[in-house]
Amino acid sequence: DGTAEMELIWFQGHKWIKENLQLNIPYVIFGKIYHFNGLFSMPHPEMETVEEHKKKSAVRTATGVSIERKIKSEKYFQPKHY
Repeated sequence: DGTAEMELIWFQGHKWIKENLQLNIPYVIFGKIYHFNGLFSMPHPEMETVEEHKKKSAVRTATGVSIERKIKSEKYFQPKHY
């Protein structure tokens, strides 16, 4: 519903953030999710623009690679819904 929040955390990443992230551009963010004191956070997330993600997804689909299988093989943490 668009009301959830998650803190993205980088240690020593100020320069990378300034040089690589653009305002008003939607990103797909993935990585390990932590839940502490009722808050979600993700340290050092992997990021790509939605446009880049769509291109990669189209290539994966065209080559027959199962996106679901890839996600499971990388053992991404699935947070519990409360």
